[in-house]
Amino acid sequence: MKTILITLALLLGINIYSQNPAPIPSVTENICSGLTGEDVPNYTYFSDLNGTFNDFIGTWKWEYGNQIVVFELTKVTQKYFPEHKIFEDYMIGNYSYSIDSGNSFIVNSIISPVNENLSENPMYTSCVENGKLIFIFNDIVLNKGYCYATFEFLSGNLNQLNVKIENPKEIPGRFDGEPAYNYNFTLPTEIIVNKQ
Repeated sequence: MKTILITLALLLGINIYSQNPAPIPSVTENICSGLTGEDVPNYTYFSDLNGTFNDFIGTWKWEYGNQIVVFELTKVTQKYFPEHKIFEDYMIGNYSYSIDSGNSFIVNSIISPVNENLSENPMYTSCVENGKLIFIFNDIVLNKGYCYATFEFLSGNLNQLNVKIENPKEIPGRFDGEPAYNYNFTLPTEIIVNKQ
C-alpha cells in the first residue's frame, strides 16, 4: 500500500511539473484604446479598467402582449487568446424570443453555465463607444451573421436600455444561385428592455 501511494505521488508530481504554466499579462491597456494585438507586446491585457461594461451586465427583458425577448449579457474577464498572445475583457450576449408568453421559444441561446468562447455566442463586443454597447449580432434562426445590436441606456436610467438590431452597413455580395440577402430578423428590431 505504501509503495502504491509513493508511486501515485511521484506520478502526480511529474504530471503537475510538466504542464505548461499559463502566461501572465505583461502590460495592461484599456479596452477601446484603438490598439490591436499587432500594436502591443505579447501578453498585453486589454482590460475594462474603467468598468464601462458593468452597468450592461445582467438579464434584460421586453414584453409586448404574448411576445417576450430576453437578453443575457455577460462580461468575460482576462480571457487569453493564444493565437494573438493577448488577454482581453469583452461582453458576450445570448437571447431568447417567445410569442406565447414563454411557453415555447422561436429561438433560445441562453444556457447555464455561460460558455465564454466567442464562437459559441450569437453576440460579442469588446468596446463601449459613446455610451453604446454595439454587439456583432448573429440571427441564429436565419443563420445571418455580422449584423449589429446596439444597446443604449435611456437618458438617466440604468434600468432600461434601447435596443436596435440592424443589418450591416454593406450588404454582403451574393454568388450565382444563392438567395437574395434577407433583410429581416427573427427578433423585433427596435425595443426597450428592462433590467431584471
